Amino acid sequence: MGLQDILKIEPGSVLWTIITFLLIVWLIGKYGWKPILAGLKSREDTIRKDLETAKAEREKATQLLADYQSSITGAKREAAEIIQKAQESSAGMIEEARATSREEAQRERDRRPRSTVPPKLRRRSCAST
Repeated sequence: MGLQDILKIEPGSVLWTIITFLLIVWLIGKYGWKPILAGLKSREDTIRKDLETAKAEREKATQLLADYQSSITGAKREAAEIIQKAQESSAGMIEEARATSREEAQRERDRRPRSTVPPKLRRRSCAST
């Protein structure tokens, strides 16, 4: 019972192999084929539905991204306007404070006598000149 016995073709074995093969094919065709096809069809429908959902979600995400970018652009523009108004306002306030300070200084100068140097010191300064 060596390798030669295994490779030897016997008509009875061939007949039983063919009968068994045909019986399995018939059983699978009768009872297994429809459930297999139904499972494949179900899987195909699920995949198709998932692809459609993914496409809709991608479009929604694209729209949300566009909305987000436009709102960011609007917020940047609004922030720039606020900053510009604040700068203009602060420049006006600074100029107004300077003008008020000048006026107060001028009023103070006008209110005080011309010479604030004491007479004693004035004589010395005049003598040195």
